[in-house]
Amino acid sequence: MTEVLREKRKGSGMIKNAELTKKKIMSAAKKEFAAHGFDGARVDVIAQRAHVNKQLIYYYFKNKDYLFVESLKECFATLRKVENAVNLEENSAFDAILKLARATWDYYIKDPELIYLLASENLMHARHLKEYKQEFLNINASWLENTQRIIEKGKIDKSIRADIDPIELNISVAGMIIFSITNQYTLSYTLGRDLTSKEVRKMRIQSILDTIATWIKP
Repeated sequence: MTEVLREKRKGSGMIKNAELTKKKIMSAAKKEFAAHGFDGARVDVIAQRAHVNKQLIYYYFKNKDYLFVESLKECFATLRKVENAVNLEENSAFDAILKLARATWDYYIKDPELIYLLASENLMHARHLKEYKQEFLNINASWLENTQRIIEKGKIDKSIRADIDPIELNISVAGMIIFSITNQYTLSYTLGRDLTSKEVRKMRIQSILDTIATWIKP
């Protein structure tokens, strides 16, 4: 409680310290939720990981549910930022789709936390996403908008099929990428190939891109 009171007394000059503390808590929370799911994650462990008093977590995030929601929102926002940073305008619609898919793969390989948070949220039938539906729709709006823009461009440059549905495209691309990552350990043993190695990952993403290319070409 002393740590909470100390945070409350901080003036405007200490806002950066407060933001840094929140970032540390969020980073620790994402790791804990990704490793153990919502039910298995413990706020005590998050506090230890972040090197803060547990009461400070509740001061900033109210409860475990809200901390999970904020973790999900931050993960989604980071992925959307990565996608939005890809320059799609200079490419044909065909190349833009493949470029976006590769950027998504690179993001998940580097930071797979969102995958595991979503796995936990699906076990709960998306109850957090339902409660904060509009906020999540706003964060993820660019996901669909980017694809729709590419498809409209494809109608002009004729580099992709004219009948591609943007939602089906997004689900299919995400499905192939996420399946490969979430099952990489079990598949490595059942198939006798190390799917976590750099060389095999290059093969995997190329196979995914080839599959997408075959589907979308006119």
